[in-house]
Amino acid sequence: MQITLATPDDIGTLFDIRTGVTQNHQSRQELAALGVTAERLAEMLQTRSRAWLAHVDGAAAGFSMADSARATVFALFVRPGFE
Repeated sequence: MQITLATPDDIGTLFDIRTGVTQNHQSRQELAALGVTAERLAEMLQTRSRAWLAHVDGAAAGFSMADSARATVFALFVRPGFE
């Protein structure tokens, strides 16, 4: 497994993983209604939040996100099949 720091270029992958889970599933439309958009994620990644992608054999298997201002991990999602 390889862990990499996510950048705004990875936002599509973050959404693919987030919307692909079976537990706590939310669509892009549902996320957008909550204010979770590509633009908002880009802003977060460039300011107080960081995301890390886990890669298994070159495939993005999951990610986590943390907020430094709140000292919290607020997202942790793993693609089905990589649990």
